[in-house]
Amino acid sequence: MVNRRSKEDIILKLLETCINGATKTGIVYQGSLNFRTVKPYMNLLKKKSLIEQFQEHPVKYRTTPKGLEVIDALRKLNSMMEEMPNQLTSPL
Repeated sequence: MVNRRSKEDIILKLLETCINGATKTGIVYQGSLNFRTVKPYMNLLKKKSLIEQFQEHPVKYRTTPKGLEVIDALRKLNSMMEEMPNQLTSPL
């Protein structure tokens, strides 16, 4: 059975990959994704000003300050979600 990642997990991985700057190829490989999957996410992140292009040759992207805030929020959410199953199975 294939364990699919959520959209939030993919967005988090893309934003984290771009923190220090990354090419689209680097993003694809570090995210263990394919170009067809990455393209719409990259477009969305650029549209929402979460990443920006900062270099022309080769084209590189980096996470914006707004994107860093989203990383923090998604990490906190993931942490809270990981705790939930333990809380559901333990007695009150």
